[in-house]
Amino acid sequence: MLTLMWLSLACTEAPSEDGLLGQGWVDTYPSRHLLNEQGQVDLDPAWIPAVDTPMPTDALRYRKGFSVAQTALLNHPGVNGDALDQVHLVDLNTGELLPSFAELDSLDSDVLLVRPLRTLPVGHDIAVVIEADALERPEAFQLLLDGERLPEWQEHYQSVLAGGAEAVGVSESEIGLVWDFPVDDGSLHLRVLAENTHPTGSYTWLDEDTTNLPPGVFKQVTGTFEVDDWLVDDVRFELDEQGNPQVQGTRQAHLFVHVPESVRGKEPGTVPVLIFGHGLLQSPEGFLADKEDTSSFVDLFNRMEVIVVATQWRGLCRDDLADVVWVANDMGRLPEVTDRLGQGVANTLALMELVQEGPLMDDPAFEGLADPEQLLYYGVSLGGILGAVTLAQTDRIDHAVLHVGGGAWSTTFPRSANWEDFEGLVEDGIPSSADRQLLYAMMQLYWDPVDSMSYVEDLEDRSLVLQMSVNDDEVTNMGTTMLADSAKWSSLGGAVEGLAAVQAPATGPVIASFDPELGDPDIGNQPSERTGAHREPRMWESAKLQTMHFLVDVPGEVESFCQGAVCTPADR
Repeated sequence: MLTLMWLSLACTEAPSEDGLLGQGWVDTYPSRHLLNEQGQVDLDPAWIPAVDTPMPTDALRYRKGFSVAQTALLNHPGVNGDALDQVHLVDLNTGELLPSFAELDSLDSDVLLVRPLRTLPVGHDIAVVIEADALERPEAFQLLLDGERLPEWQEHYQSVLAGGAEAVGVSESEIGLVWDFPVDDGSLHLRVLAENTHPTGSYTWLDEDTTNLPPGVFKQVTGTFEVDDWLVDDVRFELDEQGNPQVQGTRQAHLFVHVPESVRGKEPGTVPVLIFGHGLLQSPEGFLADKEDTSSFVDLFNRMEVIVVATQWRGLCRDDLADVVWVANDMGRLPEVTDRLGQGVANTLALMELVQEGPLMDDPAFEGLADPEQLLYYGVSLGGILGAVTLAQTDRIDHAVLHVGGGAWSTTFPRSANWEDFEGLVEDGIPSSADRQLLYAMMQLYWDPVDSMSYVEDLEDRSLVLQMSVNDDEVTNMGTTMLADSAKWSSLGGAVEGLAAVQAPATGPVIASFDPELGDPDIGNQPSERTGAHREPRMWESAKLQTMHFLVDVPGEVESFCQGAVCTPADR
């Protein structure tokens, strides 16, 4: 039956104008109706809520399907909020029920959001299946099944209905609504950049500081290095018909080197090099050059006895704050953020090459201390998210710690306490919550190249630890555990339900849980209240000891320095 259904999918014709439910083409999103005759994603900008700048949907036309982390949306009255466990995602290729989570929009109960809890399989057709107890069958859908509306789609939806009912284990009459969409790989941009971005070997020092530094720091040097540039006018990629970005020349990228006091006088050529990934709208200096903050990363890296090298996550670094505000006012400009982030990841990969194969570590400023072959990674928050994206592109990193990272941008950012500052700006231009939720769901297509969910297969066997803060108020646990589950990581002490349990000492990839016990901030699909849970564990001795053990003391071994499976304030 599944084979016949698949054949029917390949033979569908272009739809008429009134949509699946007679209310427009995006009241069910995404859907097979949003593909052109060539099977490409073809979104009319007029359907996508915007303010001044229409969403540049032509940049998506190379795609043959939607995101592996795609949120599905239904804008239709009558969904029973007490029966959301009867809303499902089904893999029509295999007949498998997929892990998912359904919720009503916190501000508009007519909007149903269905989120995968594991990456959707590339190349497969996914059905949203809503049982009748959750939604009484809409008249427009019944007319379609009877061939009285959209007759060219009758056979298709009869097949999807049959496949969905079979997977759920109910009769077709017990299904209220189904629709489907294909999934494809959204990683193309980043893979092209990763394979083709290199440093020229040229770098310039702008400032060397050996005096005005936090305790525990020997010296810090700030500069730039030259790297391949993929951004037209420092804004957007130029894509060919296959979706490949085109190199534009070279550019100067930010360069920061942090040398702890503890490595002074070490034997030359023995000190490991650590690539540091900073947090949201910050810079490396914001974490390592603050004389008032010696309790977390300055202290950690001094005790680890590593030389720290970093660049900025172009797109969401400190220098991008004004542009991010403008994007929140005019969301059609979102690709300016995601494309710049792609350049930021490319810059980080080029920096690793400059460290290992270029002249950087031979510079007299570092006194021959570094051993570039010992290359480590530590990323916090945004650095944990994009660190996973970066690791998936390279084998240069021996071991990595991703502190409070995760994935699934379109699920994570609306729930983040950080989003509260920007949500009001978006609302000013797009007052309808239903429109905003559609926009956020559609935006995942632009996030895909810089979303760790697009690279889970590349992360399955890496030597890494992801340190999760339980009830994180900035990077939702939903996005963190979705990444861990999709990449088949284990849970230290079995603290995360559904993941394979391992006991310390263990080898990565492992997710380790830290619970500040600051309460659950989750209030649905709106920004969380700020509790501080995101930032608390970075200062805990138990987290520092785990990081030190894994990266330098016994490289690759995951140890716990806590009394139980989950670290608590008693282990701080």
